[in-house]
Amino acid sequence: GGYAGTGTRTPEGLGVLQIEPTDHCNLACSMCRPHAEGWATVHGVAKGQMPWATYAKIIDHVEQEGLRFDHVILQWLGDPSLHADLEAMVALAGQRVGRQVGYLRFDTNGILLNESRIDRLLETRARDVPLLVVFTLDAVSERTYTRVKGRDHLARVRRQVRYLLARRREAGPVNVQVQFVVQQGNAHEAADFLRYWGDAFACHGREGGHGEILFKPLSVGGSKGREDATARGGIYAIREAAKMLELSLDGGTAAIQGYGNA
Repeated sequence: GGYAGTGTRTPEGLGVLQIEPTDHCNLACSMCRPHAEGWATVHGVAKGQMPWATYAKIIDHVEQEGLRFDHVILQWLGDPSLHADLEAMVALAGQRVGRQVGYLRFDTNGILLNESRIDRLLETRARDVPLLVVFTLDAVSERTYTRVKGRDHLARVRRQVRYLLARRREAGPVNVQVQFVVQQGNAHEAADFLRYWGDAFACHGREGGHGEILFKPLSVGGSKGREDATARGGIYAIREAAKMLELSLDGGTAAIQGYGNA
């Protein structure tokens, strides 16, 4: 188990390095087919934990080759908190390649990221390297959380997110993002989610990092209208550009490179 790969390149020419510490997950979220349906494999190999030696070899290679990335993500389809060495992985990446990346990131459901692990994460990481911790929550009520995530751990997770927000004020900077994948089973709680976490971030202030609230798009179960939003936005941009350049679109032609969801 374990996977490393590069994602889409950024406009600055820097890629994103994505490393999968483990492809195991302790939830069965309705929007995540591999775990909701109990797939035997996720990446075409037996599920497991990335060995420390393999991870260290990846970091060594990045450092020795002088590779630069916009950021490094320690997660893909599994939950990295199921890897016992997650905190050490964050620390090693920051210490060895911190100057070669914009920031470090990992995404987690937060169930196993308890207070002692949060303390260890904050105490061992390289404090001069920005860190983004993303919590996938998707609900406000315990009933909806259980329906969407497959198990009931909402109270524990919220308590641990709030603990991180409090601790980062003295041990930061750590940026925190909470995510909500909008779907039929939880759309009615979107506004309450925004209010709840907006209040939480306001309560803990901006000391020690910023807070983000992200609602996911239709491609992963998100808001209505997202499917053709990029195409519609492209049309608006073309119309405004034509006005500025005093060009007539009547009878005009266009070349299209890539279609996306348009």
